Amino acid sequence: MAPTSVSGIPSRTGQAVRHSGDVAGAAWSPDGSRFASVGADGLVIVWDAATLQPLKALTGHGGAVRVVRFGGDGAMLYTVGADGSLFAWDLTGVRGVATKSGARSGDATTTSIALACGLAGRDLSPQEWQTYLPHRSYRHVCPA
Repeated sequence: MAPTSVSGIPSRTGQAVRHSGDVAGAAWSPDGSRFASVGADGLVIVWDAATLQPLKALTGHGGAVRVVRFGGDGAMLYTVGADGSLFAWDLTGVRGVATKSGARSGDATTTSIALACGLAGRDLSPQEWQTYLPHRSYRHVCPA
């Protein structure tokens, strides 16, 4: 696993924090006060929506990041890399920096399940499982 870090902005080098490549996705926090962007450079940046200034730079993905979503209360941020890795970032600093769920490259179902667990904060119900994953037998997949 690549080193994982959360840093406050401005950066220690005095360099402006921004993506060095294409931005692949963005998401708004539930309260609209922040947004996050992800890109081909592997960087995740959390921005202040009012000032458009970066608040945090998150690193740990080994390559491009394709998907970003805030959790329901805005305390957690979920990102999915091009390699299928899922990170759950604690933006409050209370629960630790980040956790990584390793999915095989191209395993979209595993990545989707991990993202759904993070966003819902619970397992899928048997009815939800049947609706969204009818080709798979029901099982508990979210960490307790």
